[in-house]
Amino acid sequence: MKRVFLLFLAFLVLFPSNAHAQSPQTGSITIHKEASSFDSPGLSLAGIEFQINRLSEIDVMSEAGRKALETLSVADVLKGQTLIDAPLYQQTTLEGSIGVARFTDLPIGAYLVQELPSRTGDVSRAITSPFFVSIPYFSVDGTYYNVEGKPKIQPITLTKSADVSYINAGDKFDYTLDAVVPLPDTNSELHRFVIKDTVPDGLEVNDNPRVTMRGLNYQSTLQQGTHYSFTVDNNRDVTLRFSPNGLTELARARQQHFDLTVQFTFESTASKDLADGTRLHNIAYFYPDGYPDTDDSRNIPSNEVILAVRKDDNGIIVPPIPTVPTFPSTPDTPGYAPDPTDPTGSTNAEKVPEKRNILASTGASVIAMIVFGLILATIGVALIWKRQSNEQ
Repeated sequence: MKRVFLLFLAFLVLFPSNAHAQSPQTGSITIHKEASSFDSPGLSLAGIEFQINRLSEIDVMSEAGRKALETLSVADVLKGQTLIDAPLYQQTTLEGSIGVARFTDLPIGAYLVQELPSRTGDVSRAITSPFFVSIPYFSVDGTYYNVEGKPKIQPITLTKSADVSYINAGDKFDYTLDAVVPLPDTNSELHRFVIKDTVPDGLEVNDNPRVTMRGLNYQSTLQQGTHYSFTVDNNRDVTLRFSPNGLTELARARQQHFDLTVQFTFESTASKDLADGTRLHNIAYFYPDGYPDTDDSRNIPSNEVILAVRKDDNGIIVPPIPTVPTFPSTPDTPGYAPDPTDPTGSTNAEKVPEKRNILASTGASVIAMIVFGLILATIGVALIWKRQSNEQ
């Protein structure tokens, strides 16, 4: 019987063995669960429960059935839009440094695989994203009835963006933060959901936050005071903190929408004193369960957002005058090193032509030309002297 190791959702085939001449009527799914940097220290990989459901109406042995599986979404199945068989459960046992769950003697068909909650209380655990797997699994190398793999985890991330790519002094604009909601614990509870963001010097935060829960074909607006608190210290230090009522609502929605995120938007105003060419760097931080916001040794940072400040000269941007290359000068924004290239993690960033001293640049060009001429003259004199020496 064929055996294959699959990296689910990004299938990686390893050590397939020879197949028997006759195709079997059953197969197996073996899941490897590894530790993640998101996990709280000390959590065991034993006893983690997985659930599988066979998709009743998908015939993986037919071309039509395989095409139907390719177009099927996990969200539709979880919403009950596709018939499924009764669930089967298996818990992981510790084998070396990993947890292993085995489902054996499975009928041929397509299966939905889900990891169930295994943490209890204010700790964090990386969860596998729900996925489909078929028995048999068809590949260019053959047909495999026993599949073994490491599923991809659902990353808990914080993504930051702005609704502009540059600003003018005095402008108002929005920052938006999208945070992935972790799976609630074994008691269907979430214990913390905090986002902190200190906007760059030269910006002030306005008091009009908007917070929504979002999933596929789902959106719900949350209310300040009922579901969360929004505080701003020193006009720049933003804290969004979910209340017990908000955490309950968040946990309920996450159990129904595996792709649930919280979108948090707030408005900022740029100071009229910001200098043209200034670059405003910003990173926010997320504190879910297992990440106490009183201790910054553990947090989930967002990507970096860089906004450029430039004057609004009726929409006309004068291109820079070509000059001899020079080294970067002092940073535009205090506290940040010179940034000759955009960081790969930045979003909504736009390069702004550096302001240059035209007279200084022209002088540098003239000096460079004089030095180049002296070098050529020296080479010419040396060649003439060598020729005269040879003639003598």
